[in-house]
Amino acid sequence: MRRTALSLAFLIMGTAAATAQDSATSSDSLNAEAFRGGNGGDLARLCAVKPDTTARVLAMGYCHGFLAGVGQVHRVLTGTDGPFHPMFCPPQPPPTLFQVAEQYVAWMQAHPEHAEELAVNALLRFADATYPCQSPPAASRRRR
Repeated sequence: MRRTALSLAFLIMGTAAATAQDSATSSDSLNAEAFRGGNGGDLARLCAVKPDTTARVLAMGYCHGFLAGVGQVHRVLTGTDGPFHPMFCPPQPPPTLFQVAEQYVAWMQAHPEHAEELAVNALLRFADATYPCQSPPAASRRRR
């Protein structure tokens, strides 16, 4: 069941990325490469798109979809039946996707050394730094 859900989630994310990539225009500050979600800097650029940008809806849809997808996979892997301890612990009530996107953009601006990392790695670094868990210690995150 989990494998099917994860496969479906990645298929949907890939399809959304391809659709967004095809819809990007050259007049925007975004190019098709940004929609591939390849690195943390690309994700930050998509999450930071200004309201008057032609590709705003596509960029924010990609940004929010990526954030929600990583969050949901994290929840599946770290939930009650999951094989891992949480890497990050959002506050309750959790922030909105708009708030997380703004925080991620600000974090990436403060940490440009992570801009070339895979987007998921940069996002998890951000989440770990922004929403740290009180326990267990980082060294024992993986269940045995």
